[in-house]
Amino acid sequence: MINLHPTTPSGLALTPAKAVKPGTRLIVDEGFTCLQEREVVTVLANSHGDLFVRCGDGRAETHFLEAQLDAGGENYVGFWLAKDN
Repeated sequence: MINLHPTTPSGLALTPAKAVKPGTRLIVDEGFTCLQEREVVTVLANSHGDLFVRCGDGRAETHFLEAQLDAGGENYVGFWLAKDN
């Protein structure tokens, strides 16, 4: 089976940070405690411009995307871009 989504060498999802802005829809990879695998989430921004998604488990908490940046600061690890962006 061919994986058409970009991934890290260990198979984790990747999304270029420059492609993400408020309103972007992302598909969640595995490994999150507050989000379901393959859940589609919409990126939001706070008043400081920090990007986040809301936790999907019913809590009124958020998951800031900055914590998902790779070592180079170029990609968010753990999310794929949804095809409808």
